[in-house]
Amino acid sequence: MARHYGIPYMGSKQKLVDKFIPFIVNRHPGVTHFYDLFGGGASIALYAVRKYPKISVHYNELSNAVGGLLQYLKDGGDIPFDFIPRQDFERDYTREDWYGGLLQTCWTFGNNQKSYLYGLRIEEFKQEATKLVMTGKGNIDFLEQFNNKYVDEMFKRVDFNTRIYMDSKRYKTPYQRRIVLNRQLPELGPLQHMARLERLKQIQQMPSLQRLNITSGKTYKEVNITGKNIIVYCDPPYENTAEYKEGGFDHKEFYEWVMTRTFPVYLSSYKISDPRLKLIKAVKTRSLLASAYTDKASYNYENLYWNGVV
Repeated sequence: MARHYGIPYMGSKQKLVDKFIPFIVNRHPGVTHFYDLFGGGASIALYAVRKYPKISVHYNELSNAVGGLLQYLKDGGDIPFDFIPRQDFERDYTREDWYGGLLQTCWTFGNNQKSYLYGLRIEEFKQEATKLVMTGKGNIDFLEQFNNKYVDEMFKRVDFNTRIYMDSKRYKTPYQRRIVLNRQLPELGPLQHMARLERLKQIQQMPSLQRLNITSGKTYKEVNITGKNIIVYCDPPYENTAEYKEGGFDHKEFYEWVMTRTFPVYLSSYKISDPRLKLIKAVKTRSLLASAYTDKASYNYENLYWNGVV
């Protein structure tokens, strides 16, 4: 099983699942229902449903597009690996169905759900490289010349001589060809969309996916939380940070909802303004966004809070 558990998603908790979820579950012996109310890319829910087969795991996501994509994977829908040009992306990425979710998560820069993944300058290169990877055939002369020019302009290496070797008989699958091409053309970076789509395929092949209960289009207050021995986990938009695509979020109202529940509710955040919530765990994490712009590592603490209900 891949280390990545969820759909590519901005703010994913994939690096924290094995630190937060076992900690929470172990505090409540006999738990029978686990609710992830801000499901996002489903890294939490997919980890829980895989690790705890006796617990009924419920995933909810406000976005019908992202939640619809997870349902589409559960239903066994075909994952399109065809290259999606910018104009097609801009036409369809706001769709509120599984295909809109596919574009928002696998075809956006930094998984921000709104900006096309590749810049204008390299889009044609990425499209031709995708063709080579998917079919074993492509315009290798174009790819070599483009890479030479790119290296010259970016790194001032005038005599750089790119050579691409792609033996389709030896490298029979798109995955194998993608890895080989990445090694031969490191300057222009990987085919990010293909790696993300391959992750969707891994999720779809998880047997435990069929046990996951999926809802979408509901707010945390609208989810019907039923059953005995319930645990609720929430990963809401963080205070004083960029909001999710849906817009503003009323943290005060949310905290009041958390504190008036009769079952245990846990939430993750950097810092919260409501002193009633108890800080019970902190995990030091490296900021990948900051690392992309500076050589100096930047760290944050992902904190886990609890409403105090046993």
